[in-house]
Amino acid sequence: MLAQQELFAVHQENPKPSEWRIPLSYRDIASANATNASVFLLDAKSAALPEVRSDQSVKLNADGIGYYRVQYEPALFARLLAAAAQLSEADKVNLISDTWALVRADRNRIGDYFALLNAVRADHGLALAEEINTTISYIDALCRKAPERPEFQSYARSLLAPAFAQLGWVAKKDEDVATGLLRVELIAELGDLRDEEIVDGARERFAKFIADPKSLAPDLRPPVLDVVGRYADLKTWETLHQLGQQTKSIEEKVNIYRAMAGALAPELANKTLPLALSNEVPSTLTRELVLTVAQEGEQPELAWEFSKTHRKEFDAKLSEMGRARFAPSIMKNFNDAARAAELEAYMRENYPAEATSEVNKAAEEIRAKADLKDRILPQMTQWIREQTLVRHD
Repeated sequence: MLAQQELFAVHQENPKPSEWRIPLSYRDIASANATNASVFLLDAKSAALPEVRSDQSVKLNADGIGYYRVQYEPALFARLLAAAAQLSEADKVNLISDTWALVRADRNRIGDYFALLNAVRADHGLALAEEINTTISYIDALCRKAPERPEFQSYARSLLAPAFAQLGWVAKKDEDVATGLLRVELIAELGDLRDEEIVDGARERFAKFIADPKSLAPDLRPPVLDVVGRYADLKTWETLHQLGQQTKSIEEKVNIYRAMAGALAPELANKTLPLALSNEVPSTLTRELVLTVAQEGEQPELAWEFSKTHRKEFDAKLSEMGRARFAPSIMKNFNDAARAAELEAYMRENYPAEATSEVNKAAEEIRAKADLKDRILPQMTQWIREQTLVRHD
């Protein structure tokens, strides 16, 4: 089996060629000694892996200890996909991470990534859930205002809901820390995906929390508040606001105001944004509230216009570095390439050249997301519909 190396880049034309000395760890997952990994130093552009046949099911970067991506030729990827459920959690995380990176770099189709998620969906490990949830959140953000979003969210819920069904809302006796963290992770992600059980459950627990704060476990308060805030109406927003004003705990105040800023309703975003410049919130929330409106509240347009209108007031409250990062951080929530040029022009007009590096990074991220959205959303919808047809048949 031949191993070849090249510089890996996402959304970068003509990356500079380079060669590393790369210690490759690998194992034949179908072997009786699959727990043992072999190591080979790749110190050339390409080399044959010792004693490895082209028909073996070899997983590279065994246990994810190396700092490199791996792209498998189609036949080998198909064999790994068939055996993915039997891989260690570290190898699952590594394989999934590589596959998504290859999709972003236009080296793989998103159907391969989703097929891999389907193959490991019965594994409820925390590290794997965090890896998957991060990408699901990223794709969901690409789908904002797109007609593909409901189908994607339905598919994503089908991946995550079974794990939460096993865990439930209430911690079991002698439950380990990782399980509790997984519960919080799933509540937050499923809430973002409009899971009705999670939304209803969060609202029920919030109502009890108002009557008796001790009724809601401390670790569940942030995700419950976030879900309630995300789908809040005016009455709920005002209840949260009152709680935020009354609490003496800085941590709880931050959680509550973040929940308010995550409201999807534009009219509530317009009520939250002025609070960022008020004296009722800690100075640490000045920037955070606006960014949360843009990201979690999915209102980057409102956040951007508010920040421009009150630029001098924000400049007075933020550090030099904070000023350089503020506008780029808001604009990174767009996936329209025209916004990258808008950001570049705005920063040239209003800020010194020292801010250029932050602007360049944000502009490149916006353009990369715009390109990725246009490329993968049609693929994604086609794949999901094909899977639905297969299940119905």
